Amino acid sequence: MSISAGYAQEKGFHASLATRAEALNLNGDKHLHTIAVSFAPGYAFNSRLFLRGQFDAVFTMWNRPGARTYIPSGTFGPSVGYNILRDSNGSGILDVTASVGHSLTVKEWRYVYYDVGVNWSFPAIKPHPKFAERLFFGIGVRYNDSYRSNVRDQVNLYAQFGFRFN
Repeated sequence: MSISAGYAQEKGFHASLATRAEALNLNGDKHLHTIAVSFAPGYAFNSRLFLRGQFDAVFTMWNRPGARTYIPSGTFGPSVGYNILRDSNGSGILDVTASVGHSLTVKEWRYVYYDVGVNWSFPAIKPHPKFAERLFFGIGVRYNDSYRSNVRDQVNLYAQFGFRFN
């Protein structure tokens, strides 16, 4: 599932913009921290199923004893999502997304990622200001399958917050 966020509200083109923080590493590497900004344009086939292309600007920090390394990079990959819960107006409230993608620009750390996440949209809170209908919050897990022998594969929990455009 993808870090990409937002949900499909109705058939047609849509996009989302989100920020994601991966801070809890499940395989014991406490030295790696990642923050990403995602842009995910896509298409909703109906009020439940959507497909996106996800572009991420990724900022990774390795904080090892005696050395701190910052690596800016990018990733791209497709994601698919499904609204599992909708409100009385047919708007998605809870969606599940899955994605796979590849790092694009950095020689220091090349990887393929696999991502699964759940996104919750704020229309579930009543009453709410009109702009809140476009906000979402998500959590998920991402596996980074590293190409380099000097960088271990990473399994990270993440949280994300974003805004959708429909």
